[in-house]
Formats: sequence, C-alpha cells, structure tokens
Amino acid sequence: MPYVTTLINEGTGIVRRGESVLTGKDMIAEARANRSSGVDWSRITHFILDFEGVESFEVSTAEVHTLAAIAKDNADLFAGLKVLAIAAPADLQFGLARMFEAYHGLPGLEVGVFRSMAELMAWLPTVLSPQPE
Repeated sequence: MPYVTTLINEGTGIVRRGESVLTGKDMIAEARANRSSGVDWSRITHFILDFEGVESFEVSTAEVHTLAAIAKDNADLFAGLKVLAIAAPADLQFGLARMFEAYHGLPGLEVGVFRSMAELMAWLPTVLSPQPE
C-alpha cells in the first residue's frame, strides 16, 4: 500500500504517509478517491503529506500538474482546508512539492514544504494557532 491515511486532532487534520514505492499514478488515484473516501472533508483544516518513509518516488512533472488540476476540481471539497504541509526529504520530492505549491490554485491555502517531519511539526502550530490582532 503506497499510502497510509490517518485522521488527527479530533478529525480536523489528516496525515497521509507514503511508504515504500510511491508513484504519480498512486497519488492521482488517491486524490481522485477523496470524494468517496468517507472523510468528512468539511472538518479538515490541515493536511500533512509525509514522504519520509518513501524509498522510491516515481512521480513526473506532468503528474504534479494533474494533481494540481484535481486539487482545483476539488476546491469545494477542500473549502475548510487552510494548511497543506509536506515533509519531502529527497531532492525530487522536495522539488515536485514546491512545484505543486506554485500550481495548486486553491485560494487561501498556505503550503509549507519541509525536509523533515520534525521541521514540519515545528512549523505547523505557528499557522494553526490563532494569530494575535
């Protein structure tokens, strides 16, 4: 199984961990299945993609563009999503995650791309916590 998905923070966050071999085809299939996943997306405010466990990352730039297009098509589904955080330790993962950051087209979505889950987890509370006025 290329992904393991877990709900966190009382159902307001989701973590999708890549494992072993992760392909663009796998990622696209998972993205297309979001509507039928049974997740109450209206409650999801933050989404974490963790690629630390991925041993082989086989994703093309064309597939990243497809993923961005699917995200745009699912904009209504992700209306409450405020933060997408990606742990991408390998150079290819990091570069493609940054490409997605540039092309996702979801208004108001803050995207953070990090080299490790430790960096991601240090950043996440700073964007999830209410900011003083």
